[in-house]
Formats: sequence, C-alpha cells, structure tokens
Amino acid sequence: MDDTAKALVCGFLGLILFHAGMERRVRHDAARQLDEAFNHTGSLRVEVEPRGMFGVLGNRLYAIDVMGTGQVIDRLPFSAVPRNGWKGQIRHLKLRFDTVTLRGLPVERFDADIPNITYDLGHALYKDRLLIRGSGEGPAAVRIGADGLRRFIDRKYGKTVTDVVVAFHDGRVEITGSLLFLGIRTPFVAVGHLATRAGRYVDLVQPDVSLNGKPLTPDLVASITSQLNPILDVSDDLGLSAYLRLTSVSIGTDSVVVSGRATIPDLERK
Repeated sequence: MDDTAKALVCGFLGLILFHAGMERRVRHDAARQLDEAFNHTGSLRVEVEPRGMFGVLGNRLYAIDVMGTGQVIDRLPFSAVPRNGWKGQIRHLKLRFDTVTLRGLPVERFDADIPNITYDLGHALYKDRLLIRGSGEGPAAVRIGADGLRRFIDRKYGKTVTDVVVAFHDGRVEITGSLLFLGIRTPFVAVGHLATRAGRYVDLVQPDVSLNGKPLTPDLVASITSQLNPILDVSDDLGLSAYLRLTSVSIGTDSVVVSGRATIPDLERK
C-alpha cells in the first residue's frame, strides 16, 4: 500500500474513531443529565442513533432514545429555552417509561416521539449539557391500569366517593363504590365509555348508573356524572400540562390508553 493510500485509510479510521467517541459522549452526557433530572430514581438507559456515519460531526442526530423504569417525579424534566444561535438537531426524541409515578400516581407506561428537537451547541460542546431550544409535536400515549385509575378517583373524590373498584368490560369502564348523594352514602355502580375533552380531561360518558341496585333516571345520572367527571385531568393529576394535548382514549382488557400529541414546552419564567 502506498503512502497516499495509507494516509487515506488512517484518516478514514480516525474519523470513525472520532465519530464513535462523539457518539459515546452524547450518550453519556444525556444519561447523566437525565438521571439528575429524574432525581436518580429508577433505572435509566439512553441510546443515540446518529444521522449517518458523520451525523454527530455535523451536529445532526437521528434519534435519542430515553428508556426508564420506576422513575418518581412531579413533572417531566424537559423544557425549551428559545434563543438564536448555533444549534444542533435531533430528528426524534423518543421517551419510553415503564411503571413511572407522576405526582404520586402510578402510570404503567408513557411513550412519546417528539420530532425536530434543536439544542444549543455551545452548551453541548463546552458545558456537556443538552439545552433544548425548541421542538415539534409528535404522538404520545399514557397507559393507566385499573388500580391507577382507582387511585386517581380516590385522591380527587375521596370525600364524595369511597370504596372504589375499577374494572374494564367490553370496551367500557365499570366504577363501583359508595357515593355521597343527597347527604347519604349509597352503593353505586357506573358503567360507561370514556372520552377526551378540551385536550386535557378524560370524562365518563353515556353511563348507566344505579344506586342500591336501582337504575337512575337520566337527570339523576347527569347529576352523579357531574360529580365524577373528569375522571382524569392530565394537567392536575399527572403534571403533563403543556407537554401533552389529548386526542383520544381507548379501553382495553386491563388498562386505559390515553393518546395525544406531545411537545417540549418553553421554560416557565417566574
């Protein structure tokens, strides 16, 4: 091999090694920063997928996957600080959390794929920090089990509704318990569908309600439903205000899946 060919090969191998080193640095910095943001709770894993061989060198990443289990937080630790300047790009920020606790309430799974992240290159290169400057909006889903939904209801309506049990049957939710109605605690059963409202709430809709085993009139059903709804408020209950805009809800055999559109909100100025 002549000297020119050797130089080309060495240069190419050097670029590969440098590329791999930058990728490891991005992964390490992101993992360290996120672990701090999640108060060192649960286990966390971060994977970085560059955009082609020279994606890291060109400040362009295809995806950062953040996978966690057992995190305990009051809100997601992501905020954007809009500002002009030298920016890098992340095509997808993928979040996948299992058995996460948000504001003291259990969530079986949280998934989001947030596109078009821009980040501050100066902070990334010189301060080893990922400072988000902006993002797009992508799909997200929150899965909540029967026990989690029961705990939501207990915490919100503990003075009105007690001894709550939640179950799912044939695409409907069944809520049983004891209801304070007209000053008297009475056993009740409410069976109905779930629907999203105003991009934030999940309501019990079209319910069949009985008190002491007797079906109620539509007017009484409306009165009781007004005491139960919203079943879930993603802002107050989960701390996802500005992160998640609800679009639909579906009921499975053992859980409720609330779907919507997720983004990275701008940092709140106080």
